[in-house]
Amino acid sequence: MPPNQTLSSKPVLGQKKDKTRITVLLGTNAIGTDKLKPWVIGNSKRPRPLSRVNFNHLPVHYRGNPKAWMNSEIFEEVLLDIDRHFRLQNKRILLLIDNAPSHFDPNYHPPEDEMEDQYWNITRRRQPNISRLQLTHVEVAFLPPNTTSHLQPLDAGIIASFKNHYKRNYCRHMLELFEGKDINKEKINIKESIDYLTDAWENVTEETIHNCWIKTGILPSSTNKDITDATQAQREKIDDEVANINQIIRELGATEDPYGAVLADAINDYFLDLEKEIPTEDVLVDDNDIVRLVQEEMCDGEINEIDSEKEEIQVSLNNALKSIQTWISFFEQQQSDEFNIDDLYIFKKYFKITKRLEFQLEIGTVL
Repeated sequence: MPPNQTLSSKPVLGQKKDKTRITVLLGTNAIGTDKLKPWVIGNSKRPRPLSRVNFNHLPVHYRGNPKAWMNSEIFEEVLLDIDRHFRLQNKRILLLIDNAPSHFDPNYHPPEDEMEDQYWNITRRRQPNISRLQLTHVEVAFLPPNTTSHLQPLDAGIIASFKNHYKRNYCRHMLELFEGKDINKEKINIKESIDYLTDAWENVTEETIHNCWIKTGILPSSTNKDITDATQAQREKIDDEVANINQIIRELGATEDPYGAVLADAINDYFLDLEKEIPTEDVLVDDNDIVRLVQEEMCDGEINEIDSEKEEIQVSLNNALKSIQTWISFFEQQQSDEFNIDDLYIFKKYFKITKRLEFQLEIGTVL
């Protein structure tokens, strides 16, 4: 399909696919005022672009395993983190979850005879210690099988809106490449992807989230008219988001520079990959899966950290100070009301902190 049209409807042949992938877990309350910090599962425990990054400073919870899949071990962390989140707020919640295999019931206690079962004995080291999982502020409710697309608010349009905002960020990424003629930098690394998906999640509106909850009909106060209105509003919202993305692609593909057409095709191809149904669960189906699991356990969970992405460059204190000072000067020169002078405090705060660190380093070197 010519790149100056909208999104393609079939895969573009003749190109080698990048198999790097991530799994993203999202969660929110019914009115969108409490969006949980996303969980991101990548192919590596510490990818090169994150090699120098403090994971505690990331805007997401990051975990890694060879297939970038959700498993019960990570799901246990998710439940405990959500419980901690609401315990600090002194709130109790009902958590709605689909019945994916890795989503275990935290109230389940294996009977004595099952504890002796060969399958359980092989897998229990990797499975969470369910009998000790004490959730004080979260009650888990599982949606019935084969009802996720109808009853799960995230599947009712929240994820679609999230993906559209992510696609918009990807388009902007490609436009920057086009302007810089950086043809060797088409691939988004994991750090950039985390930044883009964090921004996408922040831009999913409270209105969209609330409409999606109403659309499912699971809220007790929802009438048939409420559901109809919410469904229509959500459809219009998604249409607007898609139209905005398509406009960016058309503008990119319509340029006289042939590189613009190449990037437009790459965007179309990438978006097709985003919509594919691919496994996100670590599921044990037969004996071969159990053998694979045992082999992974014998390797003690180690992951091959060698990847094709570039390692993050370590920023020196001196360069950091210069950059902050330049940004402060730029900020002070702006006439737009969008540059709130009250926000400048945070930059000056970290300039002082960085300056102090540099001074301490100099003193230590002298001593």
